[in-house]
Amino acid sequence: MVCILAATDLTEDAADAVRRAAMLVEELAGELHVLHVQEAPPPRLLASLRAAFERVEHEGVEHAAAVARAAGVEPHVIERPGSVHREILTHANTVAAELVVVGSTRLNSLTERVIGSVVSRLLQHGHHPVLVTKLEPERRYRRVLIMIDGSPASGAALEAALRLTGDGCEVNILHAYRAPFAGLLHGEAQQEIDLYLEQERENARTKVETFLDAQGRRPDDYRIHLVRTQSIAAAGLAFIHDREVDLVATGTRGNNRLLRSLFGSVSKNLLYHAPCDVLVAPPGAAASAPDRDSDPT
Repeated sequence: MVCILAATDLTEDAADAVRRAAMLVEELAGELHVLHVQEAPPPRLLASLRAAFERVEHEGVEHAAAVARAAGVEPHVIERPGSVHREILTHANTVAAELVVVGSTRLNSLTERVIGSVVSRLLQHGHHPVLVTKLEPERRYRRVLIMIDGSPASGAALEAALRLTGDGCEVNILHAYRAPFAGLLHGEAQQEIDLYLEQERENARTKVETFLDAQGRRPDDYRIHLVRTQSIAAAGLAFIHDREVDLVATGTRGNNRLLRSLFGSVSKNLLYHAPCDVLVAPPGAAASAPDRDSDPT
C-alpha cells in the first residue's frame, strides 16, 4: 500500500499540502500520515500562555486532520517534538513513505531559510521524493513536466512523478541540451552549421530514448521536448508558463556539495519561481522501500 507523509506547520500553505496529499492517497488507495513537529514554546513564557500555545497548536493539528477527512481520507495524525527535518525523516522511514509533501510557506520571503532548514535537508539526508505544493489542490494533476538529463537523479524524478499521474494526464518530458561549438561556426556555410545543429539534436533525442528504455518506459508514451539552451532552468520555467503545467519534477544529486550546487541552479529556480507544484527527488528515491532503521542526521 502506498504511504504518503504530509508534514504540516499549521499554516494555510501546509493545509494545501495536506489536501493534495489526501487527494493523492485517495487516488492511489493508500494511507496518509499527517505529522506536526512541535516547536517548544519560549522557556520564559508564563504557564497560562504556555497552555494557550499548546491548545492553539493542537487545534491546528485537528484542523489539518479535518482537511484530510474532507478529501475522503482518514489520516494517521502524529504530533511530536524535535528537529523538523529529523522527525519528518524518522517517521518517513518508520512507515516506509513513498512521498513527503510540504507546503511552500514563506518560500518567496524567506527562501534561503526554508530551503536550507527543511527541503534541502530532507533531500540531503533522506531518500524520499519531496513534493512542495504551491497550487490550491482543486483537481488532479492534468499536465506534468518532467525534466531529465539522463542521470540517476532524473530517473528518480521520472518514476516519482509518474506515480502521481492518472488517466488523462498529459506527461511532458523536457531535455535541455547544448551545441557546444555552435558559437564557433560563424565563418562556416549555413548548410554546415544546420547539419551540425541537427546532429546535436538527434544525439539529444537518442539520449532521451535510451534513458527511457533503460527505465523500462516507452518513449512513444510521452511528449518529448528537446530544447537547445544555455539555461536549463529558464527552459523549464518558460515551458511551465507557456503550457500551464501544474506539476514539474526534477532531481538532485544526493551529496552535500552537488546538492548545494543544484540548489543554486535548476531546483532552486523551480522552487523559487515555478508557479506550480514542484517535485524534487534524490537519486535513491526510485529504489525499493527505505531502510526503516536508518538514522537521519
